[in-house]
Amino acid sequence: MQTASYTTVKTATGGEGKYPLSTQTLEFIQQQILLLQEIVAICGGKVIIREPDGTNTGLLALNGEVLHIAATPKLTTSIKYVLVTTKKTDILADGETYKEARTVRTAKFSASQSTADNVETYKIGDFVKLTSNSTLAEKVNNMPSIVLQYLSDTLASKLDRLTLTNATQAQINGLKNACVVNCIDSVAVLGFKNYCLTVKCVGSGVVEQVLTTTEGAEYYRAYNAATKKWSGWSVISDSMHIEVKSVGSTLYVRHGVLPVDAKIILLRKKKRSGWRRTGGDKSYTQNKGKRQRRQKKLQYVHFKGVILSKGEPGKWYVPKCVDVRDKNVDANLIDREVSSIAGLLVKQKQPNKNGGLVYKLAGVRKYLTKTETGKNFKRSGYINMAVQVAKLNDKWGKDAGGELARFKLRVAPKKVYAGSSGGIFTPQHDRYKHVYIRTFSVE
Repeated sequence: MQTASYTTVKTATGGEGKYPLSTQTLEFIQQQILLLQEIVAICGGKVIIREPDGTNTGLLALNGEVLHIAATPKLTTSIKYVLVTTKKTDILADGETYKEARTVRTAKFSASQSTADNVETYKIGDFVKLTSNSTLAEKVNNMPSIVLQYLSDTLASKLDRLTLTNATQAQINGLKNACVVNCIDSVAVLGFKNYCLTVKCVGSGVVEQVLTTTEGAEYYRAYNAATKKWSGWSVISDSMHIEVKSVGSTLYVRHGVLPVDAKIILLRKKKRSGWRRTGGDKSYTQNKGKRQRRQKKLQYVHFKGVILSKGEPGKWYVPKCVDVRDKNVDANLIDREVSSIAGLLVKQKQPNKNGGLVYKLAGVRKYLTKTETGKNFKRSGYINMAVQVAKLNDKWGKDAGGELARFKLRVAPKKVYAGSSGGIFTPQHDRYKHVYIRTFSVE
């Protein structure tokens, strides 16, 4: 603080109120003004305190210095710069000229830069507008709701980013409040070490956990507060949906997001014997070599252990064989389409006495031929087949499976043009012939 006793100062000779007017006094007054100017430092380095309105000047703070802004031009979108002009003037007193005795600095808005030596140029984007006290008061009053909304938005945005590394089984079992947790290199669950857990509370005392694998497969389990136990994990069945369509002899498949350990298998429908054989490696001694009666029926069985390729979820594709149960016998099936694999169920026999083609379908008693009639022959036939999404155990048996997508392999004669010989048509009955073709139809 700097003060002067202008009216109460006393001299050594007893004078009072005779404060001297000198250059030292004027310098002291100027320092007082400059000290007051330092208050604008609380605004920041470059601040527009008051905008000019076209009639009245504005005010800005420039690194602790307060300057007037020319009344025109006003601040618009076309303004790009702030020009600060420094002007020094001389003073004439008592016949004496005092050079550059006074310095006046003023500012104005401008759409372009200046090249004058006494003009400093600043970008308008470097300045901020001073917020009024009324606006600040309004923001302070609304701060609780603003802070709560900010916290809510922040938590919502980071909910799916909550990450646990090396999570233990106890930590996984302890997740009973609604949350989404990304687990990395954690305890193996169903063989997976990287997965995402979605936890939600349902009603009173029931907690659900949904485990999502890196492949998009989902598993579910529930916690019962009454028994204080978690149920076993079960696959969400919607992920095992599959459907088929046919175009001639080509079969197309479409499926959803499949569990990573699920397979697409090829099935055929066949008769099951009325007798059950016993005497396996794990059977009791008294049962070895015996047979037991059972109900006859038709059932779908895994055809040669064929596993088909997976496609992109939600898109039709033509599947191919990627694996078989016995590679020593059926390795030639790998990389073949369903139409080619199903062809193994159709066998061509010796021509009949009329020279016509004869075919035998697996599981169908009658032979197929067009040139002979009788109780043992017919013109066309079909075999029931299906594809299914299933999980296989270590013995190649099904542990769990989704619904069957059924279709039929049909074999029927088709009349085709036989052509001509030497440019002259053969007799009418020789112009055409019948061949048997394989097609698919979807139930």
